Amino acid sequence: MRTLIILFSILVSFQLSANHVKKGFKELAASNYSYSLFHFQKALKKDKAVAAYGLTKLYLAPGMYNIDSCFKYILMSEQSYVLLETKKRLKIEEYHCDSIAIFALKMTISKLFFERLMKSPTLESVNDYILIHPWSSSIPSAIDTRDSLAFSDALVVNTSACFQNYMDVYPNSKLVNEAQVHFFDCQFKENTGSNKLEDLEAFLVNYPESPYREEVEDSVFKYYEIGNNINELTYFVRHFSTNRNVNSAWRKLFQLFMKDYSDQRLEEFKGLYADFPFMTELNNEIDLFKSTFYPYKKDGKYGFIQSNGEIIIAANYDQVSPFKEGLSIVLSGEFYGAIDKRNHLVIDGKFDDMEDFNLGKSIVEKDNVFGLVDRVGNFIFPLEYEDMGWLTDSLLYAKKNGAFGIYNASNSVQSELFFEDIIPFDGDFARVMKNGKVGYINRQLAFVLQAEFDDLIPYTDSSFVYTIADKMGLVHIKNNWKTNAVYDEIYPLHNGISMVRTKDKLGYIDAKGNLILALQFEQFPNFSKVGAFTKDGALIKKKGKYMLINEKGKITLPLPYESIGEWGEWIPVMKGFKWGFINQKAKEMTLFEYDFVEKVTNGLFIVEKNGVSGLLATNGSFVMALGFKSIVQLGTNLLLVEDKNGFGVFSRDGQIRIPAVYSQIKFYDKDTLVLYKDDVISYYFLVTGIFVHPK
Repeated sequence: MRTLIILFSILVSFQLSANHVKKGFKELAASNYSYSLFHFQKALKKDKAVAAYGLTKLYLAPGMYNIDSCFKYILMSEQSYVLLETKKRLKIEEYHCDSIAIFALKMTISKLFFERLMKSPTLESVNDYILIHPWSSSIPSAIDTRDSLAFSDALVVNTSACFQNYMDVYPNSKLVNEAQVHFFDCQFKENTGSNKLEDLEAFLVNYPESPYREEVEDSVFKYYEIGNNINELTYFVRHFSTNRNVNSAWRKLFQLFMKDYSDQRLEEFKGLYADFPFMTELNNEIDLFKSTFYPYKKDGKYGFIQSNGEIIIAANYDQVSPFKEGLSIVLSGEFYGAIDKRNHLVIDGKFDDMEDFNLGKSIVEKDNVFGLVDRVGNFIFPLEYEDMGWLTDSLLYAKKNGAFGIYNASNSVQSELFFEDIIPFDGDFARVMKNGKVGYINRQLAFVLQAEFDDLIPYTDSSFVYTIADKMGLVHIKNNWKTNAVYDEIYPLHNGISMVRTKDKLGYIDAKGNLILALQFEQFPNFSKVGAFTKDGALIKKKGKYMLINEKGKITLPLPYESIGEWGEWIPVMKGFKWGFINQKAKEMTLFEYDFVEKVTNGLFIVEKNGVSGLLATNGSFVMALGFKSIVQLGTNLLLVEDKNGFGVFSRDGQIRIPAVYSQIKFYDKDTLVLYKDDVISYYFLVTGIFVHPK
């Protein structure tokens, strides 16, 4: 009899615990946090795994938010769940408590810890995070932060010994290459600061691997390389033929002579300088300029390869730009210069920044002032402007004494108008600011809209959205009409109709500003995108309900969902906080089971479920099965994917174009992708499907 009483007590105890769990989740769902806390704590002894899981969710709720408690209980839940028998695990699945859910919640909490940490990170606190949360998806960011903090400390000390220590302690840091740059920089300054000849020679003996070696070797030559004058360089090459830099002098002479490239100029050079030591190169100059070079990376430095992967320029630069007009902007140490395709330095590395060449000229920056140089480094605009940029291919804007003027490439003023700000031409017009007001000028540098508006945004090819006193209207530059400024926002024109907003109400106007649908519709997430008119109508929300309307405002399709996506063959809609799809007749085409949906085309969607992504077609099948960490659009016809091995590229029909093994992939130009892996840069030609790797 006593045994039966004990068994009955045990059963009652377990039943009570189970009731507490059930009530805990019920009260949590009703936001009755104190009751939920009571029940979960009561259940904690008998049903630790699920009760601790419930307590974790409770402490994530707004009224109880405490991530320290969350962390305590999720670890408790995880540890207890491992010990549960299969039968017990099945019983608690009704509370969505399983190993996957527990791990996902643990990851969320670790991410919250990281977000809190990043508000005021220290080297010690970040190291603690890395030790305590090794599973966290934020660990790479934490490691980067730790390395950055340590690097900042090294920058404060700023000695070669300090940077060497950083590289020894953090050999895998993303900043190790930058640390190496600073290391070499400090090493150079510490040993050559006197600029005495004996010190320079000692540096070459003691530090033969320094990237500053060539700079030191060239120091003597620089005493003679003055004026950047053709006559002076001609004298040098013919009177100092044994100097180790004589080849550099010849090459600079060639660039000075050839600043205006043409066949005629090349023949003239050949006639005047028959003793040019690189005559074969000169004869191949035109062919060389027609060839394409691609940047590659090795040991943290950059150089160039040809399309067959052959290395043309060794990786000796900290940064390079693609060749334009036969020249590449390169960074060596702290400063930018320019090289030609034979890797000859045609403009010394002396600028803080340089832009790509435009018609033989480059905008340069030094000590926060700007100038313009030709292709051999001679100044056309001196270094004295506060800002500078290309307005068109042949016109520049330059700021001096707080005002922008318009100049040609020979430094002649082209307009009597001066502005407080100016933005390059977009089509036929350029945006300018004068006396705090915005206007537009044409390519004849005359006002098409006087500077009398608070803001102007292009609307059509001949009309603009203007703003005055925070209200918007339309103004036409040809037909001389202007609507009243009555709207808080005017959205882009689609199919001849624009959405407008006043306060929290939406309506629609035509291209002339006439109100065709009154301000009666409600705002909703992504309304500015999906609310635009298509050939089928516009998606709107009214009285809390979604619907499709035509241009007359007539409801053509009611849409009883919580949220809605872009109109198409299939339309993403949300029900029960999950996304699914309906067709254009509102028939539900899929289950509502996705956490995220993004339209790729009318027939393809990127979908995410339980943290993994796939590509779903409107025939209901997966073109790419759920299983990727991420899928994003890459250009027009490609998809960039990430899995556990890295990044790759698929076509929209699900075919692998590039295997997912790279750390980064991006466009080099419209026909070429650049691939990064293990400090190596490769290329993939989209048209031919050929990979190019440095040989």
